[in-house]
Amino acid sequence: MTTDQVAFKIGLLGPSRVGKTSLVTAMLSEAQRMLAGSGVAMVAADTATEVVIDGNREALQGDLLSGEFLHGSLLGTVEPTYFKLALDPGVPDARIDIELLDFPGGWIKPKDRVGVEDQWEKCRKFIAASTILLVPVDASLLMETTEKEHLRLLPQFLTTVQVEQVARDWAIERNRRPEEPALVAFCPVKGEAYFNDNGGIKNRSVLLRQRFDTVYAGVVQAVRAEAPKATILYAPVDTIGCVELVRADWTKSSTGIWGFDAKYRVRGKAEISRMGVDDLMTAIAQQLIYGKRLAGAQESDDLRALANRAAEYAERSEGFFRDIWLWVNRERQARRTAAAQHDREAREALHRVLALDAVLEKIAAQRFGPRVSRL
Repeated sequence: MTTDQVAFKIGLLGPSRVGKTSLVTAMLSEAQRMLAGSGVAMVAADTATEVVIDGNREALQGDLLSGEFLHGSLLGTVEPTYFKLALDPGVPDARIDIELLDFPGGWIKPKDRVGVEDQWEKCRKFIAASTILLVPVDASLLMETTEKEHLRLLPQFLTTVQVEQVARDWAIERNRRPEEPALVAFCPVKGEAYFNDNGGIKNRSVLLRQRFDTVYAGVVQAVRAEAPKATILYAPVDTIGCVELVRADWTKSSTGIWGFDAKYRVRGKAEISRMGVDDLMTAIAQQLIYGKRLAGAQESDDLRALANRAAEYAERSEGFFRDIWLWVNRERQARRTAAAQHDREAREALHRVLALDAVLEKIAAQRFGPRVSRL
């Protein structure tokens, strides 16, 4: 039986070059690692997604080969990019489609949407319809900003005012749909410079959390106020893992425009180790399993009811002479064949539900690591 796939939407919310595309690349790579040997695959579901992810991986590999990684060296998104991933357990019609939207970070500011209002409206609607919202946070900006004149620039560079408004709109929409899952995960990226659990030298994770709590307090409060039942997580990730922060500087151009620059050196054998992304995948799986159960169970119930009605109709007596006529013109057999088909479809739907649960539970059953906390 062929059915339309349910696509779970995930919104990405953050400023330009914070690392949204790199986070999606990390999620795909980590999912492939977690599922290796299980018979379940996480794949790019269309060519456009493959092209973007391949480009991101090539740029990352180039930085690693050069021995250094610069803040913002990966190209920022210049137009909305829809990432289409699929979790495929190898069971017909059991694939879980996951769609993420990465829009140009500058569009989060109203002054930068001039001429692209229609495109932004599509992005806004996608985010509102997303059951999951991921908010990448630039850990280096949080941690390497100490001077008062630079601290004043943080809301501008992290776009916390605009992030709060979009997150509030998302939360309002989630609260209108209390039967659906809702997760927002704040993900400090480039966390390898501030944790020592992945080959790093220093552990400044407590200070990172303190700075996050201070700078993003308004965003967290807005989500909690508008969607009290939503799950809110603090989940730092190591985007690469094998790099160390060398320096971070605030600079001012001759025209008076401030900029932030950070440089990282590649550590050891340049082996990528994305600590924390597994926690993010676990959180997503926990949401997906709830949502997919609702959708799959409803489909199974509907088909089972249809099968029962078909079986009752196939065997229903319509009087002695009418029953003979149904037998002569083979209508009775046709009804029985249809009933058997509906029964098979109902069983297949139930099989898909069970298969999906098994796939998601494999990931969702894992416990969060010590980095993760609920907000």
